[in-house]
Amino acid sequence: MIRALALLIPLLLPAAAAAQGTPPGFAQLEGPAGCLIWTPVFRDEPGCAGAAALSEAQAAVLTPDGAQLVVPTSARGSNGIAVLQRDPQSGGMTFGSCVTDDGGDGRQGSEDTCADGDALGGARSIAFSPDGAFAYVAASVSSGITWLSRDSATGKLTPAGCIKQTAHPGEHCTQVTGLGGASSVALSADGAHVYLAAPFSNTITVFKRDAASGGLTKQSCISQNGSDGACTRAPGLMSPFQLTVAGAHLYVLGQDALATLAVDASGDLEGKGCLLAEAPAGGACESLPLLSKPAEEALAADGRNLLVTNESGVLISFGRDPATGALTREQCFTRPAETDDEDAGDDGEEQLRQADCEPSHDWAGPLAISGDGRVVFTGGTSEIAAYRRDPENGRLTPLGCVAADNEDGACSPARWLGGPSHLLASADGRNIYAVDSSGAVTAFQLTVAITSARASGHGALRVGLACPAARLEGCAGRLTGARTGRFKLAAGRTRAVRVRLTKAQRSRVRHHRRVTLALSARVRGLSATTRRVTVRVGSVARVANRP
Repeated sequence: MIRALALLIPLLLPAAAAAQGTPPGFAQLEGPAGCLIWTPVFRDEPGCAGAAALSEAQAAVLTPDGAQLVVPTSARGSNGIAVLQRDPQSGGMTFGSCVTDDGGDGRQGSEDTCADGDALGGARSIAFSPDGAFAYVAASVSSGITWLSRDSATGKLTPAGCIKQTAHPGEHCTQVTGLGGASSVALSADGAHVYLAAPFSNTITVFKRDAASGGLTKQSCISQNGSDGACTRAPGLMSPFQLTVAGAHLYVLGQDALATLAVDASGDLEGKGCLLAEAPAGGACESLPLLSKPAEEALAADGRNLLVTNESGVLISFGRDPATGALTREQCFTRPAETDDEDAGDDGEEQLRQADCEPSHDWAGPLAISGDGRVVFTGGTSEIAAYRRDPENGRLTPLGCVAADNEDGACSPARWLGGPSHLLASADGRNIYAVDSSGAVTAFQLTVAITSARASGHGALRVGLACPAARLEGCAGRLTGARTGRFKLAAGRTRAVRVRLTKAQRSRVRHHRRVTLALSARVRGLSATTRRVTVRVGSVARVANRP
């Protein structure tokens, strides 16, 4: 009788890294709860549900209590905000309400579909007060900021006030200069101040916030040239478009730039450092070529690392000094090098810049970090990739992916995942949401992971599974792709499941010395995570077959 032994090798991780934490599996929620699409489009995708005001969705944020997912939409779309209700257990979505610049959902003649708001033209970014009572929206076309009160029970938003760069007589908004193309809004750690980035004005404006009414009053501003004495001067603030608050510091992404600003006791800002893709010698900024065309930034919950992606498919991890706010480049990943000579020639300069980066996925820029800081998600063309972040040293290790185009089985399958324009991870680490500018929001949940990439054996082997700690209810389901069966794992645990090869698979192993299995692990109520496991006839198995 032939007897087989199996060798378990963890998924893409060295043994030391695997011991520090289990890799996550993540899969799209099944049915409409995992896929909402702008109403005129969803008919083409039966597995999704329609939702108003999602046309040209730009970003997403969760309310502080996690009860709603709030999505701003741009000028080419709905010009407003869609509020999606979120299931606290699964993370699934249903449409709740909307408020837009004209009360429509992005289609001519759709007025009265949503509530009518002010200064929401080109809504780009949204942030909530710490208590969740007010939402603040940066709108690029309106060149302003609006605030809305929030119903804590339903999440419905009601316009409460607005400020614009140009306010005409009779408008509801007041006027403040230096808000051209407003694109990003953030609140100070204590909620006492609101910061607004305006790339057309090259300015960041500081507003004092009234906690009771939510109202804003301009306090100060900071800009690259000082705005002829109107603002404080700080180098590296060319076209600021994204803000990230980290305690007493504010990190600003701009045109080929990353600036560090300090927040003083009064909430005002002061320049503390800047990195440019090409900094002039003797200037105030330092050079970092990888910052060419930056896309997004994200801060780990522990404040140790700031991550930045760019449009060329690079992910940079900066170490951060919490006391001074200083950033130090620690690690970077880039798309795999082109093998085509012609392409390599065209991209030669970029490849030289990225020569010391580790090869990984082909990203488009979206970036998110789980609430516990242990998983980093990046988005690419029809794909979301996950990376484990070691909280001890901040280092990243590739883990897995989901993809709409998954013919080779390298990733778990996904629906309506074209090119994510934004990613959002829930505070509890259980869910990841992808926003697509075509008018879709898709929801994924951490689930069981297949941790074996290779194994050896003839007729039977053992395949590793891991259940993320964030799944408090554990992972129970079925493993398919060979003669397999059910599994049940507690949260945060790993287990090796016995897999028996089919007759055809055993024949291929005998004749070709290897077989590649497309194994799928499905937890009830979730889509399956898929992993290709290569089975070889190794020396251990041959020894076991001796009489």
